[in-house]
Amino acid sequence: MYCKKCGTKHPVNINYCQNDAEDLQPILATSVQHRTTGYCGGCGKTLNAVAQYCQHCGESHSAIKTISSAADSLVKPQMNSFSMPNIAGLSFSKNSLAPVLLAVGITILLTIFAAFVLKTQVEDYVIENSYGEITKADFQYMDQFITEELRDESMRNIDFPNIYNLFTYISTIHSIDFVFNGEVSGNDEGEYIQGKFELLSQNTTLSLLGIVLIVLVIGGVALGYLVEKNGLPLGQSIVKFSLMYGLFLMVSSAIANFSFRENIELFYALIDIDVKGTFPLLESFFIGALLAGTISGLSAVVKINGKNVLSYIEAQLSYLQYAIYSIAISVMGITLFSAVFFFFSERFYENSPNLSEVSPNQLLAGPMGIWTWNLSHFIPLNFKIFDSEEREAFGLQLFSSFGELSMLDVLYSGEAIKELFLLENGVPLLLKASFLVPAALLALAGYRLYRTHKLTVIELVKFSAIYGAVMALTRFFSSIKVAVSVSGEEVYGLKELLLEIQPNIMPVFIISTLFALVFIAAGGYLNKYLSGTVN
Repeated sequence: MYCKKCGTKHPVNINYCQNDAEDLQPILATSVQHRTTGYCGGCGKTLNAVAQYCQHCGESHSAIKTISSAADSLVKPQMNSFSMPNIAGLSFSKNSLAPVLLAVGITILLTIFAAFVLKTQVEDYVIENSYGEITKADFQYMDQFITEELRDESMRNIDFPNIYNLFTYISTIHSIDFVFNGEVSGNDEGEYIQGKFELLSQNTTLSLLGIVLIVLVIGGVALGYLVEKNGLPLGQSIVKFSLMYGLFLMVSSAIANFSFRENIELFYALIDIDVKGTFPLLESFFIGALLAGTISGLSAVVKINGKNVLSYIEAQLSYLQYAIYSIAISVMGITLFSAVFFFFSERFYENSPNLSEVSPNQLLAGPMGIWTWNLSHFIPLNFKIFDSEEREAFGLQLFSSFGELSMLDVLYSGEAIKELFLLENGVPLLLKASFLVPAALLALAGYRLYRTHKLTVIELVKFSAIYGAVMALTRFFSSIKVAVSVSGEEVYGLKELLLEIQPNIMPVFIISTLFALVFIAAGGYLNKYLSGTVN
């Protein structure tokens, strides 16, 4: 059967069009109603109460009453069945919600399993390299282990909270920011003392996003299968899937959060301790929904449409097409660069005294992949490094000159930056050539889109702006920041520390928008002038 709204062909067992949710069930006539009052629609004269047709112009005064399907013609008993209200066009009925819940459940179970495997591997590594000082039981009962350590040091029994569990790893593998802060204050022989500290760890586990990518791809395939099997609207199902996964990640972060507050007497001094460790809940929800909507959503689209995925995209509204293309290009590019650094990191850093071991340099794959993706669009990376004594800043661009790179020789962090980005003899040729990857992908998208939209100036600007917005979203994963500040009693002379590598969000949007504008137009004009394929 064919959809009356978009013309897409569907199997006979599908009830709703997957493109626009149009009802595909047959329309059946049930009765004829005759108007006996009012005026004729053809000539405007008064109706004759006993006439089926107007006596003046012949206009019919009858109307056929229809229902949406044969099933609706049956008399249904009045039952209070469970259903949730529609919100912004989303249907939350039991029939439409159950398949999505099943897909989300599969994805959540895979996420928990992946976090458990990672947790086990980390613990085994620490135990193996602790030479017997740390055991498996210490990890299983981390709160008791810390309590015993504090008791040995302070001779006090302190009931410390559970700060280490499986949900800590779930939030960590999604690169949720972690904030650890606290305050210690009290009186020691009549003298008031106070110390405050705060640690912000932002996106320092980007390499672990590869685990999330695999899990969400599997979840998206499961979602696509269930949507196709149950004849559900694809777009609505992806939105519901994303919201549910975002809620799951927010709940995980809430469980992983901890707080500890206690007043103790320590060596004739009264001490107030207030410590908190938090994964921001709103950020957790946003990142969970964003990752699920993009990665699982794309996977579901590919699963349902298969070889016809490009035709499916072309059947959508233009802004939706451009968003799908932009997300797909970013996911493909970042994955490619991350894979290159993961598999060749040992060769890249074999001569580096700080990054030569396999495990540490492979952990750099995620950040290096995203940073290279930004550099490939000519977006500069900004480095900020300072502590209580030194303050340094440096900007790296894809085509930084030897003169600009010479500044690294006077920075105490210069050697680390050189080793990280392989800048010993200038910017490497392969890094300079990285712009060809997004350029080729955008040109290919422009070549394809010219067939449907002819890429007029308005369409070019629209696509480029959407691509710039998608790149701006990747900015939330492109930055690494570790900041430590200590006030009050000095800790080994350290008062503040900041290590930050990030692109600024406005240059990301502006530069990537202009970058897309150039190469999407190039792809469209290649179609027009070289291939001559215009549909």
